[in-house]
Amino acid sequence: TLPTTTSCLTIGNLALTGTPFLAGFYSKDLIIESLNTSYLNTWALLLTLLATSFTATYSLRMTILVQAGTSRIPAITPMNENNPLAIRPITRLALGSITAGLLITSYILPTKTPPMTMPLITKIAAITVTILGIILALELSNTHTLTPKQNTLMNFSSSLGYFNPLTHRLHSMNLLNKGQKIASHLIDMSWYKKTGPEGFANLHLMASKTTTMMHTGLIKTYL
Repeated sequence: TLPTTTSCLTIGNLALTGTPFLAGFYSKDLIIESLNTSYLNTWALLLTLLATSFTATYSLRMTILVQAGTSRIPAITPMNENNPLAIRPITRLALGSITAGLLITSYILPTKTPPMTMPLITKIAAITVTILGIILALELSNTHTLTPKQNTLMNFSSSLGYFNPLTHRLHSMNLLNKGQKIASHLIDMSWYKKTGPEGFANLHLMASKTTTMMHTGLIKTYL
C-alpha cells in the first residue's frame, strides 16, 4: 500500500548494511579494510566486524518483519501516499543514499594512499560478516513461531525481579530525602542567623555605632 515509502526504507536498509555502491559501502568497507591492514588495535577490528554483522541482522529483520509482513490489526486511519509533501523528504534521502557515497569519494581525495593489495580473506571480510548477519536474521525470523518453555526462574530473572524498585527507587528516595533535609537545614540556619540572636546582635551593634557617632559632638557628623 506504500510503494514509495517501502522502496525508500529498503534502499536505506541496504545502504546501512553496506551493499556495494550505496552510501554505507564506501565508508564501512574502507574502514574495515584499513583496520585489517593495521596492527594497532585488534579489539577495535573485532568490534567493528561484530557491529557490521549486527547491522545487517537488524536491517534485514526490519525489512522482513515490518515491510514485507502484514499488519496484525487494521489501521484506524488508512495510510496513503497522496500528499507529495510526505514523499519528497524520504525520496531525497533515498537519492542521497544512492549517490552521496560515490560523489564524496570522487570529489574528496584521501589524505593517505589506500592499500591496493591485500589477502583475499581481508578483502572479503566486510561482505562475509554481512552475509553472516543476513543468515542470522533469516534464522531468527523463522523461529518466531516456536513456543518457549515455561520456566519460573527464567521468567523471574528476565523480568529483573525487584531490581528496579530496590535499586532505583530506594536509593533515589534516600538521596532525595537527604538532599531535602540538607537544604531545609541550610535554609533554617540562614533564617536563624538573620533573625535569631546573632541577627539581633548585629542590629543592636549597628544602632550602638550610630548612637555613639551622634554623641561625639563633631560637626562633620551632622554635615
